[in-house]
Amino acid sequence: GGLFIGTDTGFGVRGGLERRWVNRRGHKFKSELILAQRLTSASALYQIPLPGTDSRAFNFGVNYRDEDTETTRSKTSSLVASETRQWMGFTRTLGLHLQTGDFEIGDRKQVVFRGNSTMLYPQFALTRKRADDPLFVRRGYSVNLLARAAAEGVLSDTNFVQVRGDVKWIRQLERRHRLILRGTVGMSWVDDF
Repeated sequence: GGLFIGTDTGFGVRGGLERRWVNRRGHKFKSELILAQRLTSASALYQIPLPGTDSRAFNFGVNYRDEDTETTRSKTSSLVASETRQWMGFTRTLGLHLQTGDFEIGDRKQVVFRGNSTMLYPQFALTRKRADDPLFVRRGYSVNLLARAAAEGVLSDTNFVQVRGDVKWIRQLERRHRLILRGTVGMSWVDDF
C-alpha cells in the first residue's frame, strides 16, 4: 500500500494484494485498488502456470476505471484473457481484451463529445528486461513492444490499430548517482466513432 499524488489524479491511496501460491498447482492471484481525488481503479488478475521450461501461463483479468480529470471523464470496464511465455529472450504475451465504457471529452463547462464504446481486440506484446539488481538497478535496460487492433462489427464500434514501443536504459555514474534515459514512440490509426 501507499500514498501518491499526480497532476491528473490528485492525492490518492493505493493498496494491493499478491498471493504467489493460491494452491498446490502454483496458481497466483494479484489485485489492486486505487482511490484518488479524480481516479478510482480496481483490478484483479488470476494466473495459471503451465508445465515446461518456457514459463508459460494462462492469465485472466478484470479491470474497472473511473476517471474525472479537467478535460475528460470516463468509466471503463474490461475483461482480459492472455497467454504468456518466454520466447527468444523475450516474454511474449498474446491476449484478447473486451473493453466497454462511457466517456465525455471537454472541460467542466462545455462537453465537446460524449459517447459509449465497446471494443474487442487481440493484443500482442514483447518485453525484455535486464538488470544487475532487481531492487536498485545500477546497470540495466528494458524494452516493451505492443500491437493491438480491432475490426468494426466484431463486437467493436470502430476499426483501430495501435503500435507502441518503450525503452528504458539505466547506468550508474558514481556511487550515489544514476543516469536513466526513457523513450516512448507510438502510433494509432482510428476510424470515426
